[in-house]
Amino acid sequence: ASTAHGKAPHVVLLVLDDVGWADVGFHGSDFPTPNIDKLANTGVQLERMYVMPQCSPTRAAIMTGRYSFRTGLQHFTTIAPGATPGIAEDTHTIAETFQAAGYSTHMVGKWHLGYSRWSQTPMGKGFDTFYGYLQGQTDYYNRTIISCRRANVAAPCMYPLNRWAHSKFGDGAAGYDFWDNKTAVYQDLGKYTVDAYEERIERLLRPYASASPPSQPLFLYYAEQQLHIPLEAPPEPEYLERCRDVHGGSGQVNRTILCSMASRLDRSVGRL
Repeated sequence: ASTAHGKAPHVVLLVLDDVGWADVGFHGSDFPTPNIDKLANTGVQLERMYVMPQCSPTRAAIMTGRYSFRTGLQHFTTIAPGATPGIAEDTHTIAETFQAAGYSTHMVGKWHLGYSRWSQTPMGKGFDTFYGYLQGQTDYYNRTIISCRRANVAAPCMYPLNRWAHSKFGDGAAGYDFWDNKTAVYQDLGKYTVDAYEERIERLLRPYASASPPSQPLFLYYAEQQLHIPLEAPPEPEYLERCRDVHGGSGQVNRTILCSMASRLDRSVGRL
């Protein structure tokens, strides 16, 4: 952020998904997360904070500054695909507040706060641009909501099906979910989503490093996808190599793969 000459500061809000206490180096983990560790060790650690254990209620509190039961999003489970809940029309978000203050507002990553109509999506809740996915999870490569057979207990799955069907996006792909504002993005299908997020963020930030930066201050909400399921290692072998001595977990959680994702996440935080 910059406050030189009384200008409004640029603001970046970074949210990491499903990062556990034992998934970061500054808590003694064997996961290599030097950039996240540096942020923690040179910043303020609030380690007695309590939040909802589910995604949508927690994100609603972040976006609105209100307890989730004040916005009707206190669900025990998260907002399911095809469901109608979302942030109420008369409830303002942090993006709308920044927008009203003259900020350029942008979101990259995961929303999961309503998608039954456009007014519930980031474009209807104060963001000038949105790049990412709207629902609770998506595959890191084919960008679909993942389904599974109800009898398949060997891997984590949020959306089990009673009847199996083949999709052009792959078996288990129940629906495509990746957007640039209100347009579905198919051009980068097969590309690891975190790489795509970084490219979009670089495009957003590049003008602010130029000789003639925009006059509008920037609010960027980067809702990282990692470390949410499905557990899928990045394509570069270096991340698994860093984690070759990390073992443990269960049939549902392979900590070697989780570690490789944490390492890739840490690189993303460092680049930002």
